[in-house]
Amino acid sequence: MGIYLVAVIIIAFYCLAETKNALFKCLVYLLIAATLILLAVIDFVPAWIILAISLLIASVLMFVVQRKINNTARNNSLVAPILIILISLAFIATSLTFINKDVQSNFASSSISSSIQKRIVDDDNGFAKEITLDKKTAVFVAIEGIKKDPISGVIGTGPGTYLYNFSKFKPAEFNNSIFWSIRFDKAGSEIIEKISTIGIVGTLSYLLIIVLTIGMFLKMLYGRRHNAAAEEAELPIGSSASVDYLFSAWFSLLLFQFLYLESTTIKFVFWMLTIILAAEYVRTRKEDCFVLDLKKEKVSFYSSLLVLMVLAVSLFASYYYQVRFYQAEAVYKNTMFAYNESVRDASLTMEGAWNVLDESVENLKGAIEKNSYNGSYKFYLSDLYFNRLAIVIQEENEILRQVQDDKQRDNQRIAQEMKNMIDYAKSAADENPNNIIFQQRLGNIYAYMAGNIEIADADERAIKKYNKAISLEPTNPILRTELGKVYAFQYLESASEDRIDAAISEFEKALELKNNYTDAGLQLGLAYEIKGDNEKAINQLKALLDTGAASIDSAFQLGRIYHNSGNINEAKNIFLEITRFQPRNANVRYSLGLIYEKEENYEEALREFEAVLFLNPDN
Repeated sequence: MGIYLVAVIIIAFYCLAETKNALFKCLVYLLIAATLILLAVIDFVPAWIILAISLLIASVLMFVVQRKINNTARNNSLVAPILIILISLAFIATSLTFINKDVQSNFASSSISSSIQKRIVDDDNGFAKEITLDKKTAVFVAIEGIKKDPISGVIGTGPGTYLYNFSKFKPAEFNNSIFWSIRFDKAGSEIIEKISTIGIVGTLSYLLIIVLTIGMFLKMLYGRRHNAAAEEAELPIGSSASVDYLFSAWFSLLLFQFLYLESTTIKFVFWMLTIILAAEYVRTRKEDCFVLDLKKEKVSFYSSLLVLMVLAVSLFASYYYQVRFYQAEAVYKNTMFAYNESVRDASLTMEGAWNVLDESVENLKGAIEKNSYNGSYKFYLSDLYFNRLAIVIQEENEILRQVQDDKQRDNQRIAQEMKNMIDYAKSAADENPNNIIFQQRLGNIYAYMAGNIEIADADERAIKKYNKAISLEPTNPILRTELGKVYAFQYLESASEDRIDAAISEFEKALELKNNYTDAGLQLGLAYEIKGDNEKAINQLKALLDTGAASIDSAFQLGRIYHNSGNINEAKNIFLEITRFQPRNANVRYSLGLIYEKEENYEEALREFEAVLFLNPDN
């Protein structure tokens, strides 16, 4: 928004220079004032910097190039731009530190609805800021992509494929940042992203267009300087000083491409300004080289008609598919919104949840019919079937508990939901083999089936998909950890020594990538315990606690291993420490009861067991 507003202000000055209508000028000045207020609220310092630079360029060009024009008129036209430059410098100096707090306070206490306030204001950090990839990591990803895949580095991986580049080439050091678990599908800079996605050749081609545009403007500038003495002459618009503002607006959006990412709106404004500058350049040329003389070129009427018909058919076909794709996206977004709103309802019953899921599934199938190329629809539909599967399993288990007859359990119903879940997830992954999200999701499904539903070969399929995901994102510790869990599960099923060793190896690799990753540290400790090496298990979990990243579950597992190893005092101290933070933790209270019973402190043991019973009255 801030980037867009900078262009709006500069183009507004172009409008002021092109009109003599007093009312229109008042409206434009009102627009500039409102835009400045919005910029102040947004508090995006780079926007102020670029605004100051762009207006300074326009002012200098008007002052120097048009020095032969009447000084009074020239100086009056520079008053407003210089004033905004000074305002920009003031905001750059203060960075809105003190103003922002007052604005936030007044905004939060206003009568604006709470739902809107939550979308704009973050209670902890003032006005919420967009999370973008830092330039250092973006540059690293671009360079590594060229080094490790020279062909793609030259020709690119394709527009819109930055997620693939980021996942594959991000540095392991990125795991130490607070955003380590986020997969960025956009670079923090538009130009840096182009290097990764359209390659060196594509980026150089893009920069060539930039150079040509600057060259056109410099030629117009040169011609205007020679015509500056003829102040009253009727020159083309491109010869007037107002074109400086058009160029400055275009140049401001160009500078932002090096500093930030672009939205569709900003891309449109940038290329529209490029077209306008090119049109102004053509109008200043003596020869009209863009007019086609049909007679001179001997182009027949029928040939022209044929070309027009082909273009018309192509546009119609394109429009037909674009409409369908838009309709599919609208259905997808509306379905997601409606589903998320429904599941937040605390009064939602099991039957109501099933109805919501059923309706969402049918809507998503409709979106897929309109656009079967978008894997996100199938990915989300697989998630919906996963939720339906959970309800079906819960219902069938309840029937089994009541009648105590396994024949009454409808396994066919479970199998059908499971098949739908797998089919759509597999379709999304197979059609998008380089999409890390789809590959990981399918691996998670197979791992869940192996551990909870006992499907044949599900564990091997999970391993295959996790290895595929690791090839796409080699520095992700989560993937290594999940793969290790599958190996550990295989050891519990087969007691094969190489399986637990493979699990330990994966957990260790995960910790090499992120030494304070809690889940990997915990799983490594548990793997040592499974292998029978309690000393290593204790040392690993103690090391995890020392990093400050351990969870309550990690501490509980350490206490449990201490208890099973006969070190009752250490276990007791850990369990007592946990109760300070989680007095309602039934597992910890139960473990303390066992320790007190071993110590023959029956009064305390009874108190702990009674607390456990109070917390779990139906157990």
